[in-house]
Amino acid sequence: MKDYRDQLRGWIEELRWGAENKYTWETGSEYRVRVKLFTSEHSYSISATPTYLGCIASARKPRPGEDWTRGNDLADGKFNKDTWIRILEDIVGYELLKIAPKVELHEVREEESVLV
Repeated sequence: MKDYRDQLRGWIEELRWGAENKYTWETGSEYRVRVKLFTSEHSYSISATPTYLGCIASARKPRPGEDWTRGNDLADGKFNKDTWIRILEDIVGYELLKIAPKVELHEVREEESVLV
C-alpha cells in the first residue's frame, strides 16, 4: 500500500497541466503535509494526513478598502480519490467567472442621429 504522501504526489503529477514547479510541498510532520497551488487571483492550501484530505481557498490580495484576504473552505473528507476529485472540482468552480450579459446593439438610422 502506498504512503499517503506518495499517493497525493501521484495525484498531483497526474494533472493534465503537469505539476513540475507548479506547487509547493510543506511537510509539517510525518503525519501532515500541505500542498499549495496558485492562480493569478487565489491560492489553494491542500492539507493531508493518512486519514484526512481538505482544501482552503484564499484570495491573494485584499479587496479595495479591506486589509485582509478573503477565503473559503472547499471540499474535505477522508483521504481518498473521491475527496481529491471533489477538491479539484471546487477549485475549478472557484476560478470560473460570471459572463457579462450580451448587449444587443441596434442600427441607428440617420434621422435618429440628428441632434436637435
